[in-house]
Amino acid sequence: MKVGLWVKSGNPGLMFGIFFGKIMLKHKDYIEMKSMCRGWLKKTFCCINIIILVLFLQCRYLFAAIYTDDFGREIQLNKSPERIVSLAPHITEILFAIGLKDEVAGVTLFSDYPEGAKKKTIVGSYVNLNLEKIISLAPDLVISTADGNPKADIERLSSMGIPVFIISPARDIKGIMKAIPTIGRITSKYDASMQVVRAMERRLKNVRARLKGSEPRSVFYQLSVNPLMTAGKDTFVNSLIEMAGGKNIAGKLKTRYPRFSMEKVLAASPEVIIISSMADKKVSEGTMQGWERWKDIPAVRNGKIYFIDPDLINRPGPRIVEGLEKLAVMIHPERFHR
Repeated sequence: MKVGLWVKSGNPGLMFGIFFGKIMLKHKDYIEMKSMCRGWLKKTFCCINIIILVLFLQCRYLFAAIYTDDFGREIQLNKSPERIVSLAPHITEILFAIGLKDEVAGVTLFSDYPEGAKKKTIVGSYVNLNLEKIISLAPDLVISTADGNPKADIERLSSMGIPVFIISPARDIKGIMKAIPTIGRITSKYDASMQVVRAMERRLKNVRARLKGSEPRSVFYQLSVNPLMTAGKDTFVNSLIEMAGGKNIAGKLKTRYPRFSMEKVLAASPEVIIISSMADKKVSEGTMQGWERWKDIPAVRNGKIYFIDPDLINRPGPRIVEGLEKLAVMIHPERFHR
């Protein structure tokens, strides 16, 4: 009776004693239960890990993207590329322009713009690739051009499981502005690529506005001295000369880069001569001076002989608009120097 009264009255000492006694009596059951809990926890964590792994693999599959290049080839990318190898200088310029300078792991010879491109690993020239060097860079994307990259090399890289996306050669500014967002899409930089395209469009619009109503002027484009070579119909240069308000005197020739005799130049009497050469500055200056003895040519007589950086008018990249602007100023200076 007293015990009951003590318990009801809440005697803490007695309550603790009864509780501890029960625990001691069931210590064996407690040990067994603890062992069972440990086993259950191990199995639970194991199941959780398996579930996480399965979900991760499924997510990789769900987020994988299939892209079709300009030649109908499909490549699969499971994530945004982080190690890109560019197989042409103009592709390198596009990648840098859309904000992928850190993701570019390798480039080809003559990828000299912007300045940061010079610091990247060289993987050969775009017509003579160093496959071992490319493979050593462990690229998760290679961007190739059909205009120069050997088909056998591209096939070998693809056979090794390296995603290779081929860009078709652009023949005009419209083709370039199509290639830029294509590259932006496969590299998760589509918005940035469209910003580049819109900036190009604004500059194009400005050139067109300034040249509106102008009469085309005859132009001779000199690519080399010996032999004397120029640009024919199906070339960037020809399309740029026309957009810049000029008329290429070799623009009807089907050969892309034909030889052109001095007799033909004299007969065409070009109003403007534009020289673009891969030679150094001294050689280019000598080429310009070499025209001085042909005073019968209007361009020579009026001092309309100019030199332009070949990369600005031959590389199908974002700087092509800068090349167009310079050509337009050379052909129609009065429309820009007001």
